[in-house]
Amino acid sequence: TDDTLSFCLDDGEALLDGPASMSEPETVILPGDSVTSESSTRTFDPSDSSSANSGPPDILPSQGFRHLSRSRVIVIAGVGFVIVTLLGLGFFWIYIGASAKQFNSVAVIPFLNESGDNDVEYLSDGITESLISKLSKSPDLSVKASSSVFFYKGKKMSPKQFGKDLKVEAVVLGRFVKRADEIRLHLEIVDTDKESVIWSDEFRRDISDLGSLQDEIGNAVLKGLKNVSLDSEVAQDKRIDPEAERLNMLGRFYLSKRNSKEFAKARSSFESAIKLVPDYAAAYAGLADTYMLMTAYSNTTDPKIYMPLAREAASKAIELDPNVAEAHASLGRVLCFYYREFNAAEAEFKRAIQINPDYATGHFWYSEYLIVTGQNEAALAEIRKSLELEPLSLPINRYYANTLMFLGQLRESEEQLKRTEELFPNNSTTLMDLAWLYARQGKFDAASEMAIRAVRTSGKGADEVARFKTAVDEDGWKGYHRVQLELGLEQKRSKPFYRSYDLAMSYTAIGDFDKAFESLDNAILERDRALNYIKLDFAFLPLHNDPRFAEILKNLGLSD
Repeated sequence: TDDTLSFCLDDGEALLDGPASMSEPETVILPGDSVTSESSTRTFDPSDSSSANSGPPDILPSQGFRHLSRSRVIVIAGVGFVIVTLLGLGFFWIYIGASAKQFNSVAVIPFLNESGDNDVEYLSDGITESLISKLSKSPDLSVKASSSVFFYKGKKMSPKQFGKDLKVEAVVLGRFVKRADEIRLHLEIVDTDKESVIWSDEFRRDISDLGSLQDEIGNAVLKGLKNVSLDSEVAQDKRIDPEAERLNMLGRFYLSKRNSKEFAKARSSFESAIKLVPDYAAAYAGLADTYMLMTAYSNTTDPKIYMPLAREAASKAIELDPNVAEAHASLGRVLCFYYREFNAAEAEFKRAIQINPDYATGHFWYSEYLIVTGQNEAALAEIRKSLELEPLSLPINRYYANTLMFLGQLRESEEQLKRTEELFPNNSTTLMDLAWLYARQGKFDAASEMAIRAVRTSGKGADEVARFKTAVDEDGWKGYHRVQLELGLEQKRSKPFYRSYDLAMSYTAIGDFDKAFESLDNAILERDRALNYIKLDFAFLPLHNDPRFAEILKNLGLSD
């Protein structure tokens, strides 16, 4: 063929293949006066071909398909059409299949606060927690627990790395801005394997409409994950006063910090929420957790004041809503560690786990009950279940190591504590656990070194750190406990309350057993929660053969 004949010499436009449009004339055979040896161009008629009488002509390679029969051309064209159609349908179904993929596991990464205001950081945690809670109500969806995802808060990682670390098929990423009374939230779901966005949306709401926003994004994310049909949405929670809901969210934010200053803020937030909504079960559950954890994380918080308050708040939450797992777990812990009503405590722990089998803290606290009542294998199974649900929780990782320590599995306990220290570097409580473990093994130099590291990371002033360092250099492990005892006695004189249990540990470490038993008697009067561990706590191993120790166990109801 000659491509030059495909274009009009007048304007360079391609000649039409088919009927002309109404805006231009049809292509015609150009007239001319030149003489040529070629015949005029005419329409080909197969009946005029000599091949009809003399058989098929020789076909030159350069002639190609022009000499195929009309029927064969039609067949080839038909086959080609079928192939192209099948390929098209294949790609179509592959695309449709990919876009319709149902995701069965997801992690909600804590939302980024782009407001430039740290005072609204609680919204990041609160909305993230709320979305996790709502997604968890879908029976076919595995949702990573809060403590696991909050480990990644503020970390810059790719969706693929999130998927690898958390073992999920998708992640929900979000960022929000609060301006005046409006919150603007942008969400997207990312396939962690392909790192492609499969759904995104933006929500704008007045801060007073926070409750409906949380319901809306919960349902929208489920649809984006293809995990529910459009008519099978997560049921909306009972509408709560927006300000009370905000205060409850703020309370949980402060409670997660686990220190005395933040406990006070948490308590104030929950109490304010209850003033606005007197029948707010979730706020009562939060208040119960606050009272109970205050006694666990502070040496100067009197259990006789706050543990009864925790029982009252948990019972009120259950009265208002019997299906609040957190309230049952809190009540169980108070019954176990303050009132020592072990049968009633076990019933509450079991009820909490029945309501929410994925409530890791419920399994954690039930494990504590089982270990102190001598059900060692069951205790180990429960703490492992808790760790499986929340593998990045500091308290659960630490307690798993302590459980192994209580059961005499010292090598495994050390390995677990070192893993915990890798996850949470320079955490003073983990370092002190390691110090006690080394002391249990008779490695007092290593114990002293680790204790000094714990002091340096605990926030103590330079003078106190130097005081510990000098004492350890002079008398090793005992030197450390002499300073710890001196500081404790100073607190005992200056504060309305200071735990006698801690004094008993230090007296035992320096070999003053009479003072140790005196302090343990005081701890019994104080109803110290740690007394449940007195048989397992190897700080008191030197006291085990003393008849006074057997008498203490009898008084506590912990005798064999």
